[in-house]
Parts: sequence; C-alpha cells; structure tokens
Amino acid sequence: MINRGMYWTYNERIGRRSFVPMNFKLAFYKTLLCCCKATVQLADSEREWVLGLCSATGGDDLIPFLEDYDANDDPAALLTNVPGLSEAANELIYNAISACSSDKTFDEQERQSVLEIAQSIGVNRERFLAIEALYNEEAELRKRRIRLLSSLKQES
Repeated sequence: MINRGMYWTYNERIGRRSFVPMNFKLAFYKTLLCCCKATVQLADSEREWVLGLCSATGGDDLIPFLEDYDANDDPAALLTNVPGLSEAANELIYNAISACSSDKTFDEQERQSVLEIAQSIGVNRERFLAIEALYNEEAELRKRRIRLLSSLKQES
C-alpha cells in the first residue's frame, strides 16, 4: 500500500518523492537523537520531534526502538558506509538543527555536534551556515504563520 503521507512529506520538505531504505532511516534518526543529546540530556520534546518526523516519513516500524534508544552512539560512526548518505547530507543537517531546536534552544554544544557531523559527511562550514540560516528564517516564518492562522479575530 502506498503511504501518501510519506510521499507528501518528502515532496513538501525536500522536493522529491523517493523511497528511503529502512537501514538508512534507522541511521538517520539515531544520528538526529545523538545530536540532540550533545548537551548530555535528551529533552522529551527533541525525542518527540524526531519520532514525529520518523512517523511522517514512513518509519513507524522504527518508533518502538527509537523510543528507548539511549542516543549514546558516536553519530559519525552511525553514518559510516550508509548508502545514499551523500544525497541526503544537507537534509540530515537541516533536520539535526530542527530536532535540536525543538526544545526552543540550539545551544553551542548541540551546534558543535551538528557541525562536526556536517563536516564528517562532506558538508562544509559555509554550507552548514547556509542551512542554519535557512532553518532560522523558516522558524520565524512558522511563528508568523501560526500567529496569523490561529488568530480567531479577523481584522477589518
């Protein structure tokens, strides 16, 4: 059965409708959780953000494992020899920033962890900074969208 929600999410977020192998997804989501835990404590909101993205992208089978995953692995080691990583490197970094920011902070430890991952998978500092700036712009737009669309009173 086609998971339309998964295809819609991929197309909406990154402009493609492609299937991602389960072994890639597992490494991807474990890496996100490890980045979030760079501050020693993995916030519930960070884990929930990663689980939500995992579910939205067709990874429901991974949820029970990720709910209990301690996120103590070396993120760079998780990504060693993962097929398809080069095509998804920018996406991984964007999502790592998003996941780390889901608790309303992207502190220096988390930022350094994501930057190290970026460099280990071929995303240079300049590209990292561009992805971070994009995330910040979109976060501000999201706030505006929520304020505008959740307003019950229409302006005359």
